[in-house]
Amino acid sequence: MPLDDDAPPDAVHGEQPDRPPERRWTATVQLAVLLRAAAVPTLHRRLPCSAVPSRRRSPGSHMAVTSGGVWVIEPAAWHWRPDRSGAAVVEGLDGAVARLVRHTGEVEEALAPLGLAPGEIRPLLVSEEGGGTVVELGRVWLVGADRLGEVLHARGARLEAAVQAAVLEHLAEVFCTPVAEPRPPGAPPATVADAPSGAWAPRPLDLTGVAAGGPVEPWMTGLHADQMRAVRRCYRGPALIRGAPGTGKTVVALHRAAYLAERHPGRVLVTTPVRALVGVLASQYRRLSPTTTGRVEFATFHGFALRVLADSGIACNVDPFGLDAAFRRAWDRLGGSGLGAWAPPGYWRDEIGTVIKGRGIERFDQYRRAARPGRTVPLSGTRRRGVWELHLAYTEELTRRDLQDWYDVVRLARDCVRERPPAPPYRAVIADEIGELPLTGLQLLHALVGDRSDGLMLVGDCAATSELGAVRLDEAGVDVGGRSTVMRNVYRDNGRLLEAAVAVVPAPDEEPEVPLVVAGDVPGHDGKPVRHDLAPDRETHDRRLLLRLREDLAEGVGDLAVLCHTDRAAEHYRRLLRSEGLPVASLGRGPVPGDALEVGTVSAARGRVFAAVYLPAGEPLRAVHNPEQVRYERQLRFAAMTAARDRLWVGTLDPPLD
Repeated sequence: MPLDDDAPPDAVHGEQPDRPPERRWTATVQLAVLLRAAAVPTLHRRLPCSAVPSRRRSPGSHMAVTSGGVWVIEPAAWHWRPDRSGAAVVEGLDGAVARLVRHTGEVEEALAPLGLAPGEIRPLLVSEEGGGTVVELGRVWLVGADRLGEVLHARGARLEAAVQAAVLEHLAEVFCTPVAEPRPPGAPPATVADAPSGAWAPRPLDLTGVAAGGPVEPWMTGLHADQMRAVRRCYRGPALIRGAPGTGKTVVALHRAAYLAERHPGRVLVTTPVRALVGVLASQYRRLSPTTTGRVEFATFHGFALRVLADSGIACNVDPFGLDAAFRRAWDRLGGSGLGAWAPPGYWRDEIGTVIKGRGIERFDQYRRAARPGRTVPLSGTRRRGVWELHLAYTEELTRRDLQDWYDVVRLARDCVRERPPAPPYRAVIADEIGELPLTGLQLLHALVGDRSDGLMLVGDCAATSELGAVRLDEAGVDVGGRSTVMRNVYRDNGRLLEAAVAVVPAPDEEPEVPLVVAGDVPGHDGKPVRHDLAPDRETHDRRLLLRLREDLAEGVGDLAVLCHTDRAAEHYRRLLRSEGLPVASLGRGPVPGDALEVGTVSAARGRVFAAVYLPAGEPLRAVHNPEQVRYERQLRFAAMTAARDRLWVGTLDPPLD
């Protein structure tokens, strides 16, 4: 290790002969000895004296690379002392935390081209006076010298040997040169948010909970360039992430949550409209960032709205059967107001929900002028009056039965948050699948964090529209101007699955400027990812499905899902597979045994990815007469087919599906 002025500025520990230590380098020498004892490959980055004005020369940073990640380590003379109340407080940091965070940001910037996720780079501030201490102060860990070796190996196996070697080599190229102050090109300047503020308090860290509780998948430690930019960017207001299925939007959302949780105090909320996805996201996040799980909440959007109301002492009764009965009664009372000649009752119930309630319309003159994007039946003034009367009758029935529908729940939660924000407040909100949210839902999320920097991130498909009507962000008062990112690269497969999906269901064409680009070959594909069986009848169709399932199970393929178009069809295949002695679990209904086949509806699988997907034949699309419903069914089928990571089986009855 270089210790005198004639030595090269940086070196890898263990490759240089031992040299007699100089007194002014005592802290760095001691740190080097500890790192050598821990058998950790380490680089020493010497910084100029200008980096630390109070010293003639800076001890610099050590960059250690282990299977648990990259560690940026600096010495400091911090220690504990009791305050007047007897509680222990930390002293002696003297700006060391802010400097270490800044230097860690430079290392993070340098490793971004390699795709190493920011969460895999951990800053440590080591003190000989820290004893057996291991505490968190924001994203920085304060570590006593006695436990440094234990900490460096606490995160388990996250980086493969090849990745460790590439990282070490890249750090040596960037930082270990004769240049006085090497700095990665484009490194962001330090900001107040980079350093832990007074809101942070040292918190004891349980190292037994630091390691990921399960296998670490490649997406948890590595990001592609466009994903990395979206995760690390500083957004000066609400942001929007868009992309087709398979472009890594949910990966960005999870890494963004971890990125913010490590850099800011306060809670982070991650919502999704899909109940089955909440547990999956929470489980994945625990492996991605074990130390921040206590401050990142995962909830369905409607579940969160109910919780807001419960905290405000407002009880809601959302009874699906009661809601159906209330609407039928309102429809019968008015004889459909003449609307039945234009569309079935369900269409007008959706009109009331998405256009009137979902947009928070309270007066007929508002509805008369309201836009109805995505609605296929044109409405004159007379027809709108009929819809409004049906809406009033439906509202009366709900009041009489003491019921609320989900649109009522969301509107009430929005009003509660506007009147009295949650305490403690949320630092950031990340909303996945925003195409499913009504206008009042977007307003609710916006009310939680407002327009603060890095506050609100919305994630959705290229054309962020809900199944029953489109909502523009500006209508909700959400301005994402200059902060909208389109994910164009498809990472889920090597193109064949995507091509098969596009052949059945055209790719989203609402935004033709957004091409779908396959990122490249994905290892592990067996050359037969897409299989299509055309059967003359349902019995033959089901026999072929069972044959394909048994073939894949015999080959050791795991994480399988049978996705159906209706609940009735899903129940049929659950019974069929159980009768054949196959392990079956209902999609989205609790924990899934490792060898079980998940069976459920296509809509329940939104946002999920499976190694193999089996898509039994549904009803031909030509049997659906509503153009809006045809469009929605096509979107569902496209999402189901692109949920397959390695293999896809599609069943078709003769006559073939549209």
